[in-house]
This record gives sequence, structure tokens and C-alpha cells, in this order.
Amino acid sequence: MLADDVAARMAEKMRAWPAGAHPIYVSPAGETSFNAGFRKLLITRLLDRGIALSTVPTEVEMKFDTQLVPHTAGVAWTPIAPDVAVARDPYGEAGGAAAHANAVAAAEGPGSTRFEVLVTTSIESGGRYLAGTADVYSVAQGDTALYQPRAPQAAATKTWRVVAP
Repeated sequence: MLADDVAARMAEKMRAWPAGAHPIYVSPAGETSFNAGFRKLLITRLLDRGIALSTVPTEVEMKFDTQLVPHTAGVAWTPIAPDVAVARDPYGEAGGAAAHANAVAAAEGPGSTRFEVLVTTSIESGGRYLAGTADVYSVAQGDTALYQPRAPQAAATKTWRVVAP
């Protein structure tokens, strides 16, 4: 649902662009279980909307990032699917990240923190931003581990014992 929502918003922003004139490369994002699948789904949903994409880096690049954030108090949520809701561009209207952090601290008591997923997307070319979105999605609380970086794998440790002849 999140990839479909992001694809719809980005396709709307690119509606006036000449069809197929600027193939877009969707860059991989940080190492989380969610990001790997999100990129594949985002590509599929963009193609479904007729957006020309490239399999190799091009002049026009779509970047996305996901971040687990504390519960956003006082934000208007819009349902987009069962158990999934979105707050459109919450930081722009709420006065920035500092105001957001203060609102969260005031609204949440100790031990009651909930999380949402912030998904930011941008289309860039030649050192310029051409389009972008920033949305917070309310998701099932049991899924928060999917949005966090994978834990590094520990190297196997060998223990040697010196024996006298």
C-alpha cells in the first residue's frame, strides 16, 4: 500500500513531463527488510502508471528513504487501507521537526511510545530537486523491526588452546 501511495503521488507530480523523455532510475535505499521490497514494489507501481524507468543510473534519479519515527500526535490521519493511514507532509504544516518532537514528548508518557514510518521521496537531476514527497504512515506496531537496519552478522570466533609437548 505504501509503494502504491508513493507511486501515485510521484506520478501526479510528473504528469506534465513529456512521456518517456526522461527515464528515471530508482536508487536503492538503506539496508532494511522493508526498503528492499519497497523499491521493487515502487518500480512496479510506477510502471503501472506509465512512468518511464531505467535499470541503470540516468540523469534523472528517484531516491527514497524510510525512517521509523515516534508517534505523531495531533496529525490528521487519512486511511488508505485496513490498518494503514497516512499523514501528508506533516512536518511542513506542523512547524518542523522540533515542533513535532515537542508535541510527541508532551503527548506520550513514559513507556507508551508508538512508531510510524516516515517515507521521503525525491526526484533529482543535475544537482537539483525536481519533485518530492514526505509522508508519515501509521503501520502495525508489530512490524517496526522491518523498518530498522539489519543487525550486522557476527563473524565466527575460533578459540585456540596452546598445549605443551
